Amino acid sequence: MGAVALRMSIAGLALIVGLLALPSRAAADNIVISLQENGGAIQQVVSGVGSALYIGQFGDYVINAVSGTGSPQLAEPGLQTSSLDISGGGKNDVLNIFVTEMGLTSPSGVNPFVSSFAAAFSDNVASVLEQTFIGNPGSGTLLSSYLFTDSGSTTLVNKTPNLSGAYNETVEYTIKTTGVGIVAASIQIAGGSGPVNTPEPSTLLLMGLGLGSLLLLGKRRLAFSQSAR
Repeated sequence: MGAVALRMSIAGLALIVGLLALPSRAAADNIVISLQENGGAIQQVVSGVGSALYIGQFGDYVINAVSGTGSPQLAEPGLQTSSLDISGGGKNDVLNIFVTEMGLTSPSGVNPFVSSFAAAFSDNVASVLEQTFIGNPGSGTLLSSYLFTDSGSTTLVNKTPNLSGAYNETVEYTIKTTGVGIVAASIQIAGGSGPVNTPEPSTLLLMGLGLGSLLLLGKRRLAFSQSAR
């Protein structure tokens, strides 16, 4: 699939992600999205109350959709995030995406946290490392991690440190690319009060590619009808 078709596919998916990430704003936690390329400075790119969505250029990457959703749409300490990205520049690059939910007050003490990871690959994506932390980007206490070198999903349970007062939780993607490629990835984190469903970003990837194909087909039909006149 060409770069134009890929961009069109992502545009359709970005819209879907944006529509899914619109919670109520009452009594909500702050969601912060930060980015880092090739080990450089971690830069906050957007924040929101209850949810956040970022679309834009960052270094050699075109960020087509990174979303995070927390309280009140999800009960604390629930945090859901998904991303779909195309690398630019056609070279070896590493993009780190951090999504942080701030000011959590529940639960307290030591708790089992359920972390669900998933990834779907296309083209020149070498690997995706997905991790969950208690704390801030780059300095938190690791809860769970999983390295994907191909499409798949998994769920892990690990105990938190002793939680007290207001604390933050962060999910991180480390995406390694070798050229222009596409990856759909998703992370969910929840407390021990109930299970979470393992996310299926491959479904999002197929949906985005399908929308892009429909848009491309529509343009071709329009061009054909105009040339036939």
